Amino acid sequence: MIYDSAAETLTAWVKAQGCSATPIPYPTSNDGNRGWVAVRYPDCATGATVVSASWDGPHFWGGVATKFETATMLAFFEATAPA
Repeated sequence: MIYDSAAETLTAWVKAQGCSATPIPYPTSNDGNRGWVAVRYPDCATGATVVSASWDGPHFWGGVATKFETATMLAFFEATAPA
């Protein structure tokens, strides 16, 4: 099987949404927690919000010691949900 990398997938989303290719900081309540950092790709032609986040941890989701990423993701969805 062949999988696109995270960077390739992100590039495809940024292009598909017509966003600026230059990211800007996307502050979250967990910045710096285990190296957590998030960026946003601004000025998307479709009005979408494209955000990428990474951290200094293994490739798994939702471990007991790392539930901060789930809380941050849910906060993003709440902030960007249509009214």
